[in-house]
Amino acid sequence: MNILKQYLYMALTAVVLLAVLWFGMKWMLKDTGISTSQEERVEQTKAVMDSIRSIGQWELTYVDTNVQVDTVVKRWLGFVNDKLQRRYYGRLSVGMDMQKLPEDWCVRTKDTVRLTLPDICLLDSNFIDESRTVLVLSENDDIEADKSIKKAMLERAKSKMIQTAVTPRVVSDARRLATDRMSERFRAIGYETVVVEFR
Repeated sequence: MNILKQYLYMALTAVVLLAVLWFGMKWMLKDTGISTSQEERVEQTKAVMDSIRSIGQWELTYVDTNVQVDTVVKRWLGFVNDKLQRRYYGRLSVGMDMQKLPEDWCVRTKDTVRLTLPDICLLDSNFIDESRTVLVLSENDDIEADKSIKKAMLERAKSKMIQTAVTPRVVSDARRLATDRMSERFRAIGYETVVVEFR
């Protein structure tokens, strides 16, 4: 009888040990899975951050526009007014310069990532296609050929285009597009919440 009790005791002890071992292994494997998942996300996040920084100038939208610039040159003590009119055409590229990303532009906390991006800007100041410039009116060939007048009219055309094309609505639309694109990229690697700010 004592031998039977000993066998039962040994069998019960073995069952308990196996149960403890099974639950312990299960917990360890589960913990390892979480750790691996977190490590993968960190590596994926670094890869996404590197790819974003390498974009350089990121065009989010563009505006094709044209403006007419007029000038009047007075001659002969103001008795003669010579008019000159030109129409300028340009393509204004609007987006973000990703080389201006701050060092702390991407901050991660669990399932949330906060992104601080450079604000929307005009990416290229040389947006006027001078080969498409049209002479609308010229009342004096000398004035038409004057380089200083040509340069002044070109600068006025640039200023007018920026005012009429890079509007608050265009900037707002570009910010929204950037926010959507960034959110898609970071949600794809497991982040539930993506907060985007511009500065």
